[in-house]
Amino acid sequence: MDNLFTQKVINANNVFSDSFIDAKTLYLYCFNTLPSLNYINYIDGEKSFTAICEKYKDDIENIHTTRWYKQKKKSFSLIKH
Repeated sequence: MDNLFTQKVINANNVFSDSFIDAKTLYLYCFNTLPSLNYINYIDGEKSFTAICEKYKDDIENIHTTRWYKQKKKSFSLIKH
């Protein structure tokens, strides 16, 4: 007989990385599969975030962002890694 319930256990210490939520661990926990990752250098994070949200608005269930307060601009902006 197939298992109808799969127990998921996640170590809370692995959810946070450098005091921020580790999105890869959270994704694995929520969807039970490894996330695909893409890294692109030198892009405007705010502009790309807006474009992605607009294009995939019907598919997006939740949004997690990391923002950093910029003292000179007196506003928050996306962290650009």
